[in-house]
Amino acid sequence: MTAGTHRAQGAQGAEGAQGAEGAQGAEGAQVEQGVHGAQGGSRERAGHRDPGGPRRPGDYSSPRDYGGLTAESRSSIRHRQLVEAAVELMATGRWRAATVESLCRHAGLNKRYFYESFASLDDVATATVDLIAEEVRQAVAAAHEPVRDAPVADRVRAGLTGFVLHCAADPRRARVLYGPVSASAEVSRQRTRIVRTASRQIVEVSREICGDIPGAEELMGTAAAFVTGGTGEVVLQWLDAHPGADPAPLIDDLTTLWLLVGFGTATEARRRAERGT
Repeated sequence: MTAGTHRAQGAQGAEGAQGAEGAQGAEGAQVEQGVHGAQGGSRERAGHRDPGGPRRPGDYSSPRDYGGLTAESRSSIRHRQLVEAAVELMATGRWRAATVESLCRHAGLNKRYFYESFASLDDVATATVDLIAEEVRQAVAAAHEPVRDAPVADRVRAGLTGFVLHCAADPRRARVLYGPVSASAEVSRQRTRIVRTASRQIVEVSREICGDIPGAEELMGTAAAFVTGGTGEVVLQWLDAHPGADPAPLIDDLTTLWLLVGFGTATEARRRAERGT
C-alpha cells in the first residue's frame, strides 16, 4: 500500500468521524431543544402535568449497557438522585420555589431525565415522603427483631432507639416527615395517612400487650396518635437544639413517656369497661 493510499484513507476516516460527531451533536441539540420547549414556562411548576411530555420510564434511556450499567439501573439511579435532591429542598424550606429545572440542577441531571420517573413535582414530593416513611419503618422493625419476645418495656425502648438513631443519622428526613414542609395539599394528606398508619400499628401492639378491652378502641387510637405525633415533634426539637448530641437521654425520656401513656391508657380503658362508660 502506498503512502498516498494511507493519506487518502486517513482523510476519509477523519472526514467520517467529523461527520458522525456533527450528526450526533445536531441530534442531541434537537432533542435538548425539543424537551426544553415542551417542558418550559409554567409547566415546570408543582402539580402541573405536561400533557405532551414523556411518561414512560426509560423514554430517554438507551436500552444498551453503558459503563457496566443497564438502562434500567441508570434510570433507577437518576430516580434516586431526584428524590435525594427533593429531600434537601424540602428539608431546607426551598420546595415552594422549586421547579423541574431547579430540582434537576440540584440533582446534577439534565432536565429531560425528570419525566422518565415523574410526571410532576407533586409526584416527586409524594415519592420522597413515602421513601422516608418506609426507611423509618424498616429501621424500627430491624431494632425490634432481636427483642420481639422480650418484655414490653424492652420492646418499646428498642423501637424508639431505632427511630431516634435513624432520624439523627440524617435530620433532613425527620424534617420532611414531621416538619412544616411547604408542599402541596396532597403531600400533606399523604403525611397524615402515614402517621395514622403508624398509630394503627401501635394500637395493634397495645392490644397484644393489654388484651382486648371492650370499648377501648377509641381511647387507644387517641393515645396512639398522641404518642406518634408527639414523638416526631419532640425528636425534631431535640435535633435542632442538640445537633450531634448523645441521644441516650432522649430515648430514656421517650421510653418512659410511652410506657406511662400505654399502661395509663390500658388502666383507664379497663376502668371504663368495668363502669360501663
